[in-house]
Amino acid sequence: MNSSEQQLGFILTNQWWEHLDHFTDQALTEDPSSSLAVACKGFVRLRQGDSQGAQRLFLNSLAIDPTDSVGRSGLFYFHLQEGDFAEADDLIKGLLRDFPEYEGVHIARCKLYALFRDRSRATQAIGEALFLHPESEPIRSLELYHAYHGNDAAKTVELSTEILKISPENALAHLILGWDRLTAKEFDQAEYHLRTCMRINPDENTARMLQLLENTRDGKASWKLVFWAYKRRISRLLFRKRFLLERLQMKWRR
Repeated sequence: MNSSEQQLGFILTNQWWEHLDHFTDQALTEDPSSSLAVACKGFVRLRQGDSQGAQRLFLNSLAIDPTDSVGRSGLFYFHLQEGDFAEADDLIKGLLRDFPEYEGVHIARCKLYALFRDRSRATQAIGEALFLHPESEPIRSLELYHAYHGNDAAKTVELSTEILKISPENALAHLILGWDRLTAKEFDQAEYHLRTCMRINPDENTARMLQLLENTRDGKASWKLVFWAYKRRISRLLFRKRFLLERLQMKWRR
């Protein structure tokens, strides 16, 4: 592996996406046949919204090296984004078989089942992931998202409190606790959590909840729109808009 590929590996490990395009171009200049660099360029295209261009690059990467894990991961995210859940499932099973303890593979698998809302598979995937990576913030956040969609309010609040002990800057946990305190009319605590969420990850939906908080204090609250905003915010904190199942209107192809 040359120095440019090592740099790419470091960037991917740390998720420094803003630097990926520059170093990918540098690596491709040095070695146009680098499967890793070609796959990284696919991720750049995917993040730019060019899904078809991304797919071509991922396939080109795998044509150079069929075992390239970055190319396989990229193709997984392409199929997930396009709503091809059966294809994504096949890819993630292969990656899990080859990299059974790698955190990123477990995160991707949990995302797939949580997004599809296959509760039995998601429960199993999250449990296996947490056994290996008990303090992984992304996995704990997916566990929280899964509990939220299980309509277990007490469990959701409990998990949010636990997550903040190991990750005080977890926006999803602050959002859930902020909403819980708001509905309980514990306004000071609600404001703390919602403003913290807004600082970590600004969003118009959180802003609506803060406005609701002020209106509730003044006796002028209107809950319906803000509850919708809260539900949207839950999903957006974990999935890009195009990943949302309700947007894709797809069904699992068995």
